Parts: sequence; C-alpha cells; structure tokens
Amino acid sequence: MAFGGIVAHRMGVPVPWLVGPVAVSLGFSLTGKPPSVQPGLHRLAQAAIGVNVAGGFNPDVMQELLKMWPAALATALMTFTLGLVTGLLLARVARVERRTAVLGFVPGGASGIVAVSGGLGADPPAVTVVQYVRLMTALLSAPLLVAAFGHATSGAPEATVPVAPAAANTPAVWAGLGVTLASLATGLLLATFIRVPAGPVILPMVIAAGLNGAGLPHQALPPWITNAAMAVLGTWVGTQFRREDVGRYLALSVWAAVLSSGLIGGSMAVGWALYRLTGLPLLVAMLATAPGALESMAAAALATGEQPGIVVTFHVVRMVATLALGPALASRLPAAPAAHLHRRAEDGDGSRSQRCAGRTPAARWRACRRRPPGPRAPGRPPGRCRVGSS
Repeated sequence: MAFGGIVAHRMGVPVPWLVGPVAVSLGFSLTGKPPSVQPGLHRLAQAAIGVNVAGGFNPDVMQELLKMWPAALATALMTFTLGLVTGLLLARVARVERRTAVLGFVPGGASGIVAVSGGLGADPPAVTVVQYVRLMTALLSAPLLVAAFGHATSGAPEATVPVAPAAANTPAVWAGLGVTLASLATGLLLATFIRVPAGPVILPMVIAAGLNGAGLPHQALPPWITNAAMAVLGTWVGTQFRREDVGRYLALSVWAAVLSSGLIGGSMAVGWALYRLTGLPLLVAMLATAPGALESMAAAALATGEQPGIVVTFHVVRMVATLALGPALASRLPAAPAAHLHRRAEDGDGSRSQRCAGRTPAARWRACRRRPPGPRAPGRPPGRCRVGSS
C-alpha cells in the first residue's frame, strides 16, 4: 500500500503516509480483495509510533501535562458524552438497538468495546461496523485538521520530536538508537503478557519515555521506518471493512458516517475550548480531542511535529474513561425492544414461523419489525413482538 502514500505525498496531502494507504486498502476491501496485514507487523508498526512519540515527553511537556490533568479528564468526559448522545441518535434514525448504537459510538478503545459488546446484549458485527466507520471518518478528517489549523500558534511550550539526521553516524546517535530499539522490543514483549488496550503503542512509549527521563539518550527511528509504520497502520484500518458487512449494514454504515461527521464537529468545539482555556496550539487541541484511534492521531501528530506526547496523553485518558464508563452505561440502557423481542406468528398450516431462530438479538428485532403482519392467534394484536422465547 506504499503506492497510496507516494501518491498522497506527491499531491501534497497532509499526513500522506497514513491517509494514502487507508484510501487504497479501503478500495480493495470494498471490492472483496482486502490486503493482508500480519498481526505481528501491525503490532510492530504500533510500537514504532509509540517509541517515536516518547521523544516528545521532555521536561517542559511533563510539567505542562501535570497542570493539564483536569483539562484532560474534562475533555475525555465531554467527548465521551458526545459519543453517547450520537449513539442514541443513531439508534433512533437507523432503527438499531440502543446498546449496539451506543457501544458503536463511544470514542476510545474500539477493540475492547467490540470484545465486550456481545456480553452486553449488543450485536458485535454492527458495533464493529459503526466503530470502524467512526475511526475511518476521524482518520480521513486529520488532513483537513492539519490544513485548517496547522499554522495556528500559541504561547504553549514547543515539544518537537527529534528526527534522525540523514548522516547520523556518531556513537551518541547509535547509543540512542539502541535504547529506542530496546524499548521497542521490551514493550512488545510486555504487550504479549499484559493485555491493555493499545498496549503495543503505550508500553514501548512508556518505557522509552521513562528511560529518556532517567538520562539515557533517545533517538528517533529513521523517517523511512516511521513512514512505513504509518503505511502499515493506514492499511490495517482499511482492511477492517468487509464488503459483506458493509452490504449487510449499508444503511447503518451511511448513518454512522453522517453522524460521525457531526461527532467530529462536536469534538472540534471541545478542542477549541481546550485551546482557549489552556493555550495549547490549536492543531494539538484538535488532534487531542478528535474521536479517532490513539495510534492514528499519534501518527498524525508525529507527521506534523505537533506535541505528540500531549496528544497521546489526552487519548489515553479518554480511552481509560471510555472503557470504564462505556460498558457500564450501555448495560443500564433498556434492552427492550431489541434485545429480547422476536415475532411469533402462525403460518397457514398452524405451525409457528421460525424466521428469527438462530439470529442475533438485533437481527431478530429487525426481522420482527420488517415482517408484514400475518395470521395470528385469536386475541393477539397485529404486528406485535412478544417477549420471551418461542
């Protein structure tokens, strides 16, 4: 998928090595021939982004983050609330079960939310479609954010990420690169045993930042490695869409894309408030509050050199809040009518219809709603779904 990155770079698209591969892999996925991204390669790309982000955690940024933790928590809760409201709106306009819609739109920890959705009575395939439509929309909005707000300035401390020089061949550079690679390998190893969301990004980043803070040298990976990692991440996002899933949930996908645009607009308002209250650069505030994946927004911040450490910290806080609050709130939503309803109708020969047998709760509900009224038992109202099993 490097071709997409090359074309986007030649066209002057912001964050080209992330956006170009996304567009190309999405096109192949929708034609039924998705490219293959090996899990190990995906984890390695995440770790490469993580150790490069670690270079942005200098003492000035750490002091700024200590002052900003109330703002980080407040923006996380505000963005989470926007996702909750958007999910409830999706349930109404797309006629899907509320738990499915809400879990699809809570921003942060997409893989974790999908993993627990089935146990909460939601429809996991539908949650997956909505989550990745949201992530795709947010990722494709990153170039627009960079183009619109990339030149805004403020009085906040600068935190540029060190870039490997073209002719770096000094012992200090090699020592820093060795520390970076050791952090990457150790973080990936720990991520196989410590199951945390976005572990391949967060654990190498934390280790590299800790070693850097302890006085050990840090050297960013060469630009070609960083660009390759972005291309792998972009390709992986595009492969999460399957033609059969999009076809099955076509109306849901369209509504999810429309409402994701609204969610991005609301998140931009939160980012503007963060910019006005904290003095962060406007682009940093926008990327920190964007409802996209942690690794995608970190890669976008890396590509622009706009304080990736702050961007990642805000996303980590939001991810923790989402995984703590999202399933708990979704489980309190009323399961009726979707999770426990199906149709009972009498066929012409007197036997019950098994139309809904073997389907997911949300699919049974849709079949119940869309089936035209048929013969029914005496005294039973027409077009009603009965609670319980058939």
